[in-house]
Amino acid sequence: FKNKDDALGWMNYTVGYITAMDKGNKKDAVTYLYKASQAASDTASNSVVYETIGLYYFDEVNRLVEDVKAKIATQSKDDTEEVAKQKVEVIKQAVAQLNGTAERALDVYARAYKFAPKDEKNKAYRDKLYKNLQDVYKVRFGKPEGLDAYIASTTAKPLPNPTSPITPVFDPEPAAAPATST
Repeated sequence: FKNKDDALGWMNYTVGYITAMDKGNKKDAVTYLYKASQAASDTASNSVVYETIGLYYFDEVNRLVEDVKAKIATQSKDDTEEVAKQKVEVIKQAVAQLNGTAERALDVYARAYKFAPKDEKNKAYRDKLYKNLQDVYKVRFGKPEGLDAYIASTTAKPLPNPTSPITPVFDPEPAAAPATST
């Protein structure tokens, strides 16, 4: 290794990767992988570091999508107004948590894509990363347009610590249609 920081970066990468991929514990792996991404080492620009963190978020996004669907399924036309309002609030909270998690997933996948080698040999890898970005972007924003601009703006900011709590992201309520008169 070039120096102590480089050795620490690769040590954290190795432990994180083994924890995620061999032990199947992606949640605990993100601690090590985040340290590898912050080290003064080649690991800070290694796409696999970010992709592996992204696998954790991708699993969480899928889990939260199913949770939102289950909460929506509990709604009934027979619910009282009070019960219906409570269910809508619970759904809004779940969607906001999904949005925050999706944005974290987009962040790390954008970095993985940015740092992935751009040669022909790695085209399939880059295409897979971009497909993951597209899938999560559609879950978060409901449309494919704007992904490339999102990637550029996201990777210009510091990486959020994946061990910190995810802040729910509430989308603004749609504006009510103006009343018309005759």
